[in-house]
Amino acid sequence: AMILLRRRLLLIVLPLAVLLSLLLFRQVAESIRPDSTARRYIEDTTTASQPGSKTHKEHGLTSSSLRVVHLDLKGAPPKISYLRQLLPLLAANGCTGLLIEYEDMFPYQGSLANISAKNAYTQEQIMDLLSWAQHLGLEVIPLIQTFGHLEFVLKLPEFRHLRELDTFPQELCPRAPGTLDLLQEMIRQVMGLHSRARYLHIGCDEVYHLAVCPRCTHSSRGGREIFTEHVTRVAELVKSEYPEVTPIIW
Repeated sequence: AMILLRRRLLLIVLPLAVLLSLLLFRQVAESIRPDSTARRYIEDTTTASQPGSKTHKEHGLTSSSLRVVHLDLKGAPPKISYLRQLLPLLAANGCTGLLIEYEDMFPYQGSLANISAKNAYTQEQIMDLLSWAQHLGLEVIPLIQTFGHLEFVLKLPEFRHLRELDTFPQELCPRAPGTLDLLQEMIRQVMGLHSRARYLHIGCDEVYHLAVCPRCTHSSRGGREIFTEHVTRVAELVKSEYPEVTPIIW
């Protein structure tokens, strides 16, 4: 009898839960729908010569203001068609720049081809996105992980020897032979498609396993010194090849 009662209650509760979820979803969708100003801006961008200037003034932003939205494209990457719809909405609401974190969604070539996911964007798609961002007055800052968050690289057998700890693919060893060569090639390929970039974000956050491999523990330097040394080397690498680009970190 109890089992029958539970089944009947379940038949009543489940439809109600689904109905409430649909109502909640509808309310959320309505709340994020572009208002008339945003819709008008989206329509105007097809003909305006400088579509970003009007919305920036409306939001009290000066020409030097930089309000950036971080696009983390790993895991569940959106389609380019969706991003083309999203960018005008961001610009209409005061966004002046995009921090694009590609990870394995960037179309690496040559010796780095295995890094890219099977559904990675093509070079043509990225150029289309960058062109659209420029049209909207959005400055693009590419982000390349150069210390932690490198699972998408270090999980591969050919790069395993660069791990700080062999059992964890998150961080690379800053002292491993080949580390700077890998980062230099990644930077060259990404910057090759971002020739207008004024900034390059080199990540460097959440380096949990630091100075624990034999190469680092045998060094006279501590973890903080090794961290600073690596960040400095990467920044110098960027400045040596791209003098007009400013490297930034979290």
